Amino acid sequence: MTASQTEIKVSRSISVFVKALFLIAGTAAVVAAVPAFQSSQMLTRIVLSQVTDHAEVVSHTLANSSASAVRFKKYDKLLEEMDTQLTRDADILNGMLVFDASGSAVGSVGALDEARVSALSALATQALETGLVQENRASLLWAVPVVMGAGDRAQVVGVIASDWTAQLSLKAVYREKIESWITAGGVFVVLLLFGAFFLRRWISRPLVDVTQAMKKVSEGDLDAAVPHRNVGDEVGQMARALETQRLSLIEAMRLDEQAKQADSDARAAADKVAAQQAAQQSVVEQLSVALHSLAEGDLTKPIETTFDPEYEGLREDYNTTLGVLRNAMSVVRQNADGIESHSNELSESSDELARRTENQAATLEETAASLGELTKSVTSTAQGAKEVEGIVLGARADAEASGEVVRNAVDAMTQINESSNQIGQIINVIEDITFQTNLLALNAGVEAARAGEAGKGFAVVATEVRALAHRSSEAATEIKTLIDRATSQVGRGVDLVNESGTALENILKQVSNISSHVTEIAGLAAAQSDGLNEINDGIAHLDNVTQQNVAMVEEATAATHSLKNDAQELSNLVSKFRSDGGSSSSGDRYEITSKVA
Repeated sequence: MTASQTEIKVSRSISVFVKALFLIAGTAAVVAAVPAFQSSQMLTRIVLSQVTDHAEVVSHTLANSSASAVRFKKYDKLLEEMDTQLTRDADILNGMLVFDASGSAVGSVGALDEARVSALSALATQALETGLVQENRASLLWAVPVVMGAGDRAQVVGVIASDWTAQLSLKAVYREKIESWITAGGVFVVLLLFGAFFLRRWISRPLVDVTQAMKKVSEGDLDAAVPHRNVGDEVGQMARALETQRLSLIEAMRLDEQAKQADSDARAAADKVAAQQAAQQSVVEQLSVALHSLAEGDLTKPIETTFDPEYEGLREDYNTTLGVLRNAMSVVRQNADGIESHSNELSESSDELARRTENQAATLEETAASLGELTKSVTSTAQGAKEVEGIVLGARADAEASGEVVRNAVDAMTQINESSNQIGQIINVIEDITFQTNLLALNAGVEAARAGEAGKGFAVVATEVRALAHRSSEAATEIKTLIDRATSQVGRGVDLVNESGTALENILKQVSNISSHVTEIAGLAAAQSDGLNEINDGIAHLDNVTQQNVAMVEEATAATHSLKNDAQELSNLVSKFRSDGGSSSSGDRYEITSKVA
């Protein structure tokens, strides 16, 4: 497809600027015309409303104030008032008529044509008939009835008719309309000019700049940056998209140059690689033969053929590595033999150590069991000592309580002895009283005998008193004998109780000594039990450690046998390598080591 075939036929059209300008002009015209039209219509309605309201008010006012004048036919004063009103409202009031109750016009003011007079007469007739205000708002005609009286006495005596006009006011409104339309036209022109200026600046000019930038990009000119990229509207989006496309084309051109350069470098590298492949093929073949020998365990075949300078270091490194490996295999063979010999000795020693450790563990386990039994016995002894200590402490407490009881008994006996002594003293007093009473009775008998017959009764009383005194003396003597005997027994009891107290105190001292010894024995037994428990714990820990040592010795023995097997396998593996009869001279090792260094 040629360039001529890809061309697109573009019809001649109006530019975006002109289209937008027409749109702005239409919008501005509507914006200016609609408010002007609405304003003129509103002014007309306001003027007509004002004239109508004023006419209605004036008509009613004249009708209300002219009732008496019409009723009594005093038309001069009414007409004068109507003329004054006509002068006051000359711009809107054409004239006024006065009708009487019969409907005849009795007076008028102003210049009224016949048609308007006929219309006012018809309205006046209707007002007289109905008693209501008649009006024709379209023609501005009013007929207001003149009413005399109020309520039931109200009577229509006439009609005031008026003819109004709004022509002069409407002419003023028309002039306002003309001024409004002129103002709207001016606003339209100003808006159109402002719109054209900002449209040119914000839309048309940026579009032209972006279009020119697109043309440059399409022609391959990618050096200049796209203008208006920082604008936030659709033009800015177009500019940023075009800038992204321009940068993408620049990057594509750079990548194309790099691809061409890479293709040239690849051809040169291919030629170099082809030259290197021949040298590498020879090196690979030599290394393959040498590595095959090395894989078979032959360490006596170095690479003798000289490589290219680029790969000569590889041959030298291989030969050096082969020499080092040959010496290493010799040393490894010797060490493997030594390891095998030592591992045999270590295996035998490990077996012997395992047997000894097992014997030691068994002996230690038996010792631990015996020590455990001894610990249990000592613990039981300590427990028994504690129980004996408790019993002895109880006996000591009982002995102390018994000593207290004995001391109380001694005190009671002492008090009883003191009470017996007091009773003996009282009985002595009673004996003295009895003796005095007996003397008194004897004297009374002597005096009664002297009195003769008159003292017989007194003599009988004296006899009875003397007999009573005698019996009291006998009873007192018996009581004294009993008290003396009781006092003797109480004294003996006190002595026995004192001896019992002394014996109990001795027993208490012995019990205290026994308690001290038993407490000391219990403490020693508890200490021995604790010591044996600690020893038992130590033996148990030692037994655990010994068991762990047994396990470790078994593991070491197993490791030793494994090491022995590994040493045998290593010896078998090393024996597969050939290194000049299995040994190398020290001079060879020195030479190889020097090369490595």
